[in-house]
Amino acid sequence: MKKGFINYSLFWLLALGIFNVAAFLLPNEMNSSFWIGYGAVSFAFVLQLISTALFFKKDLLKQKIGGFPVPVYCIMSLVTFLLCSIVCVMTMHLIALVVCYVIVAVQYLANIFVSVSAGKNGAAIGFIADLKKTTEAIAKKAENAEIKALAEEVSRSAAEADPYSDIALAGVENKILAEMEKLSSAVESGDVEAVKASAKQMLTFIKERNVKCRMLK
Repeated sequence: MKKGFINYSLFWLLALGIFNVAAFLLPNEMNSSFWIGYGAVSFAFVLQLISTALFFKKDLLKQKIGGFPVPVYCIMSLVTFLLCSIVCVMTMHLIALVVCYVIVAVQYLANIFVSVSAGKNGAAIGFIADLKKTTEAIAKKAENAEIKALAEEVSRSAAEADPYSDIALAGVENKILAEMEKLSSAVESGDVEAVKASAKQMLTFIKERNVKCRMLK
């Protein structure tokens, strides 16, 4: 599970706790209407958490909704939802309950919107897809057999790399891009030793990225 979602879950648990405090400690008549409203809002809380989890699962955190980054939007949505849920259990107004579900529905629609905006496969394959194309192009430039073999090894490693994307990978991805420039120059100049050194570094960085991907998931 991603660390970001774990952090968000703590906010969600806090909001759920505040809701329960408001439901049971504030003056309320514990009749059937109360329990129906309490159960409906509690279920909506679960739906709200699931809708947020989808943002993390689909790696849409770099996208924006209404000008706000997705994580900020999710927190704003949670706070608004909490306020409406408290109004619901305090007043037993159907409108407040409807608003709670509207907020959740809007968040699901926002999820669909940013998914479409991010493209068919989203940002999750962007870096690796570009890396694969570039390393293949570098390998095709090689005229020396040994250099070509080294460049193709890097290209295969790029093609098999984890397509997961996260802002936390920026550091290692920058190192990969910088080293790829060196590899390209070395291949074009036909410098076998430089290609060997650069290819070794590329493979190391790609492996490092794969390890970080597994840690972030």
